[in-house]
Amino acid sequence: MAVLLMPAVATAQDDKQGEKKKSLAHGESRIRSAEGVEGVSALFVPQEIMAAFPTAESTKEDGLFRAVYANGQLIGYALYSMPFSKGIKGYAGETPLLIALTPEKKVLSVQMLPNEETPAIANKVLQSTLLQSWNGLTLKKARKKSVDAVTGATYTSKSVIKSFKAAAKKAQ
Repeated sequence: MAVLLMPAVATAQDDKQGEKKKSLAHGESRIRSAEGVEGVSALFVPQEIMAAFPTAESTKEDGLFRAVYANGQLIGYALYSMPFSKGIKGYAGETPLLIALTPEKKVLSVQMLPNEETPAIANKVLQSTLLQSWNGLTLKKARKKSVDAVTGATYTSKSVIKSFKAAAKKAQ
């Protein structure tokens, strides 16, 4: 079951841009900081993982992935494109992603995390089928799949494609 998400997109006009970037763009740092608090590691589920796995109750580091659990059962994995996609930029900056995977590590969904792209351009990507292009594929097959950029959002969509492929390559 794929989940289509419309995440918030930080912009240069947003007064809380820095705050949003710090809180969501690099989910791993949020997870690691929460793990330092006794008892939180097993229960802390970042909001971007909850968006991909609404029934998630806990997460656990599993190599490059975050294993996601509900009712004590593995329901999937979360893979952040950062730091693997660091330096891959769209029109206004990096486009970090969260790649949700099934327990068999097939792509369940791809989310754009908050970024500095122009909201209207980022929305073109979100409203297109680009983020669903890899659904159902293994990371190896998804990485090799040829995906077209979105007309009118070329830089942003190419950045998303490159970020996805960088994370998929590292995680194989």
